Amino acid sequence: MTDTVERASPQQGETFTERMRAKTLGRSDIQPRRGQNYNYPLRWWARPDGEIVQLQSDPNNRALYADLGFHLLADQAARGESLSEVEEWERLERPRIIAEQRVRAKLINAIRKADLKDPTLGTLIDVETIDNQTTEELEATVRDIRQHGGVIRVIEPKYRDEPEPSLLRGVETSAAHSLEDLQRKLDAPGSRATTIEGVGKDPIDESRRRRPGA
Repeated sequence: MTDTVERASPQQGETFTERMRAKTLGRSDIQPRRGQNYNYPLRWWARPDGEIVQLQSDPNNRALYADLGFHLLADQAARGESLSEVEEWERLERPRIIAEQRVRAKLINAIRKADLKDPTLGTLIDVETIDNQTTEELEATVRDIRQHGGVIRVIEPKYRDEPEPSLLRGVETSAAHSLEDLQRKLDAPGSRATTIEGVGKDPIDESRRRRPGA
């Protein structure tokens, strides 16, 4: 028998990440299935801080992430919805976030280079907070620099095509390694890591470690 997942209709103006973050609060109802702790695909999880990250989905890790309040994005569409949470993230929200991050990156780089070339622009540029400024604030700074006669070039960098998220699924994981890695990052003083990645063995590296003639 398949359980039906119900979800409330999104509030007007509420973003996808805000909806996922709301689902992380006080969550402890994700019950892990029994089984071996390998050959489990990576899954998308919403962290309580609103970040969507790809983490292991073996039983041990699912129990750990549930205890931490993470929300496992559903890979099946809920009743009345055309897309699952995973599809909505991969097809709509994630590409939008990546595109926005790239716009911010090129604006920040242009502003920093302009500031280095012309120190007199310091009155127009708040270097201390530039990394936390919104796209609109960065664009306003670029306009201010140009209006005051400053020279600034916003260069469009070349990016490699993003891999299809579905191609990243089906990766072998090690529960022991991933648990230790997660705990180390959580316990690190002053840690500000935004993405927790899985730990696995690279077969190429492993082959290089073998002694000749072994």
